[in-house]
Amino acid sequence: MQDLSNNNVAKKAHTEETSAVVRHLGFIKGLVVIMAVLIVVVFSVIVVTIYSRLTKDSGKTAASEIKLVLPKGAQVRAASPDKSGMVLLIDMPAGQQIWRLTHSGEVTQKTIVQASQSEATKSK
Repeated sequence: MQDLSNNNVAKKAHTEETSAVVRHLGFIKGLVVIMAVLIVVVFSVIVVTIYSRLTKDSGKTAASEIKLVLPKGAQVRAASPDKSGMVLLIDMPAGQQIWRLTHSGEVTQKTIVQASQSEATKSK
């Protein structure tokens, strides 16, 4: 009879261990589901970020044709590309000017370069 009671005790111990393992498996399954959802969310954010950056840069392309009106008597001496557009050096009757243009042709800055009056009279 004693042998049966030892066998019952072993079965109870085995049953209790199994319920603990099952309880932990449920917790692990929950963590797996949460991690899967987080992976999907992070992947979606990455895809949306890449897409938005690709579409945002398409607006920065240079204009194919720009109509720039210069004052009478002005000539473009030099032109060079800039990270924000283009820089023009313009000879004017009263001196030189440096114009900064955007990619779309809008003038953002004009710098006037003139000789001082005292130097102009010394050279005559």
